Formats: sequence, C-alpha cells, structure tokens
Amino acid sequence: ATPALEDIEFTAYACHAGSVTCMALSADQNLLFTGGADGSFFIHDVSAIDGSGKLRVREAAEVAGDFTEEILVTKTDVNKQAVRIDELRRRVEELKVNNAYQLRVKEMTYKEKIQEVRDKFGAELESDQRRFKSLQEEKRSMEKNYEAKILDIEQQRKDEFDDLEAQYQAKVSAEVQRYEQLVADKEEQNRQWDSQNKSLVENHNSNIAGVTDDYDEKVQSEQTRQHELVEEKKELVERFKRLQTAIEADADTEIDTLKIKYEQRLASEREATVKLKGENSVMRKKFSHLKKEIEDQNEEIRSLREKEKVLLETIRGLEKDIQGHKKEIREREETIQDKEKRIYDLKKKNQELEKFKFVLDYKIR
Repeated sequence: ATPALEDIEFTAYACHAGSVTCMALSADQNLLFTGGADGSFFIHDVSAIDGSGKLRVREAAEVAGDFTEEILVTKTDVNKQAVRIDELRRRVEELKVNNAYQLRVKEMTYKEKIQEVRDKFGAELESDQRRFKSLQEEKRSMEKNYEAKILDIEQQRKDEFDDLEAQYQAKVSAEVQRYEQLVADKEEQNRQWDSQNKSLVENHNSNIAGVTDDYDEKVQSEQTRQHELVEEKKELVERFKRLQTAIEADADTEIDTLKIKYEQRLASEREATVKLKGENSVMRKKFSHLKKEIEDQNEEIRSLREKEKVLLETIRGLEKDIQGHKKEIREREETIQDKEKRIYDLKKKNQELEKFKFVLDYKIR
C-alpha cells in the first residue's frame, strides 16, 4: 500500500541553479530524471526502500560523484556552433595567408635594409679608414710640433729662470748694501745728534747758571744799596728834624737845598732802577733767545726723527719690492706649471688618439 503524504519524510538536495522544468521516473521506477531552467540534467536513484516501508533516498555524499559534464543542447544551437566553427576556420585560413604575405613583405624589406646597412657600413668604413690615416699623419705632425715646442719652452723657461735668478740676486745684493749703508748713516747721524744735543744742553745749562748768578748778585747788591739808602734817609730825616729846630731862619734855604739834593739823589736812584730794569729785560731776552735755541734744537731733533721715519719707510718699500720680486717669481713658476699641465693634457690627448686608433684597427679587422 502506498503511504500517506504526511507520513513521508522529505529531504532537500541542491542540484539545479534554477527552477525544475521537467521531472520523470524510469519504467522500473528506480531512477528519477529532472531537468532545470539552467540547462542541467540530473539522474536520482530512488529504488531503495527501508524496512519501515519508507522511501530511502541516498545521502548527498553518495550522489556527489554522479554529476556529469555533458549538457543537453538543441539542434539549433548545434547548427549555430557548426556555422561559427566554419567561419572561424575560414578566418584562420585568411589570417594564415595574410601572415604569410606579411612575412614575405617584411623579409623583402629587411633584405633591402640589410643591403642598405651593408653599403652604408662599407662607405663609413672606407671614410673611417681615410680619416684614420689622416689622423695618424696629423698625430705624427702634432707629435713633432709638440716635441719642438716642448724643447723650446723648456729652453726658454731655463733662460728666463736664469735671468730672473741673476737679476734677483743682483737686486737683493744691491738692496742689502743699500740697507747696510742706510743703517750706518742712521747710526752716524744718531751719534752726531747725541753729541750735538749733549753739547747744546751743557752750553744751555752753563749759560742759564751764569745768567742766574749774575742776576742774583745784581739783585742782592741793589737790595743792599736800597737798604743803605733807607738807613741814610732815616739819618737825614733825623738830622733834618734836629736842624729844623735849631735853625728856623735858614729853614727855607736849607730845605730847598736838601730838596734839590734829595731830588737829585732820587733821580739818580730812579736812573739806577731803570738801568737795572733794562739789564733785567736784556737778561730776559737772552733767556728767551736760549729758549728759542732749545726749541730749534728740539725742532732739529724732530726733523731727524722724521728723516729716520723716511728711512724706515724706504726700508719697508725695499722690503715690499723684494716681496714683489718673490711674487713675480712665484707667478712665473705657476706659469711654468700651467705649461707643464698643458703638455700633460696634450700627452693625454695623444693617448686618447692611440686608443681611437686601436678601436679603428679593431673595427677594420
């Protein structure tokens, strides 16, 4: 008896990617055929029934290996595929023919280019050979010229160096002699100046001492004389007072006489004072004259010092000239080094030409 639907247990299997469009059992009801909208077709084994009367479907692990690679297609699809295959074959044949033609064209083009390159290379090789020969000749001529120039430059440098050395030695010896002469003149002038200064100072001191002594003596004598006159005046005043009391009658005449006498003496004293003032002014003039001589000596000393400075400046100038000569010698040595460097560059260029020659020889071979 067929069991009821509610008693049947259903198990879901993931097979089709879309909905199931058809389903059928085999004649012996052991196989179930299903078709889907995705074009897949599955065969299920539904023959086994367990002891309870329920339909036993195999597990998914048992049917996992039953999938096949074949798919169901229609005749229209098969015809389309055949037409497409014929079209592709025809295109393949056309491509083969076209490729063969392109290969032949490229081969001809490459042959022409190879011939052009050969011709061009042959022409370049001939021109390089001619150029190499000309470069060899130019190299030989340049070597000869440079060797001659080097010899001339070395000889010229040697002559210039000898001349400069001789001139420098002569200048140095002349400057040394001049310097020694200037030093000797300076020492002689210093000795003369010291002796003159010493004698002038001694004369000045002796003159000042003599003038001072004379002036002191005269001042002392004048002071003594003035003191004596003051004493004498006092005595005369006292005598005058005594005589005034004694002789009143003859007072006027004696007063006039004494007045005249004292006026004369006062005049003589004034003359002596004026004379002393004149002598004092003379002494002052002598003092100023000696002072002026001292200033002249100081001025002469300053002039000698200025001469000494001039001599020192001359010595410095000579030393600068010596430095200039040394600098000129260094510059000439630098010029010689530059020429030697140029010679080295020419030799280096010659080596490069040798390398170029070697490369050309290698290309020719």
